[in-house]
Amino acid sequence: MTLLFILVLLIALNVGGAVLTKTNAAKKVSSGPSTANRVVGKKYSWELDTSAMLSKSTFKIKPAALIERCKVVVNNGIGLKNADDLSEDFQFIFPVVGPLSKKEYLDAVGGFELGKMFPGFDRGLYFDFRVDPFEYNRVWFTASFNAKHSGEGPFGKPTDILVTCPPQTISLTFNEEGKCTRYTGGYVMDKTVGNSGGLGGVFGPLYAIGRGLPFPEAKPYSKSIQFQLFNFIGTTVAKFASKKK
Repeated sequence: MTLLFILVLLIALNVGGAVLTKTNAAKKVSSGPSTANRVVGKKYSWELDTSAMLSKSTFKIKPAALIERCKVVVNNGIGLKNADDLSEDFQFIFPVVGPLSKKEYLDAVGGFELGKMFPGFDRGLYFDFRVDPFEYNRVWFTASFNAKHSGEGPFGKPTDILVTCPPQTISLTFNEEGKCTRYTGGYVMDKTVGNSGGLGGVFGPLYAIGRGLPFPEAKPYSKSIQFQLFNFIGTTVAKFASKKK
């Protein structure tokens, strides 16, 4: 049975081999933090002691001040209201879109005009700001989009649909001058929440109002043929194995 699973996996990878190779070649994989340097809690060995970890920060801007700086940048639209908040080597990296340079980001994101389409969408949008206990210059926070499509914009007239997107993880990374060097986000934490088809970022609200963009990445997740084949054969093998018992 193990050999059959390996065979199915190889078939699936070979069917999509060209795509997988091209995608992975363009990505830089970061090696995770060493477990040897982790300070764990006194009660549970699986719980990281974030306070102890952050006390070792060597970054010029200390955690509390960095969180406040992050909030200022967010209040300025993360570069959209004050481009000087972004460093010249800034990168925008979302699950599908990016990396985009500073200019590419400002041109692309500004064009969606979410503020016009969803007036007041940023009211109470973000919460849970915290400094990464491994990357002392990085602040993580959560977004929860909930707004009515009541304004006109580049995607047509308002539909008055109340859009709720899944909670999404976001991060801003800073240099010692307090400028944002990297903006990541749109990473959905629970795809079953809301009416955006499990999508985050800009794709989610557009899908929810029936104005989804015309490519697979901007639509709700669907299983690939390779994955469907893998599941089918796996289920079949499991059935035969149970009958033999």
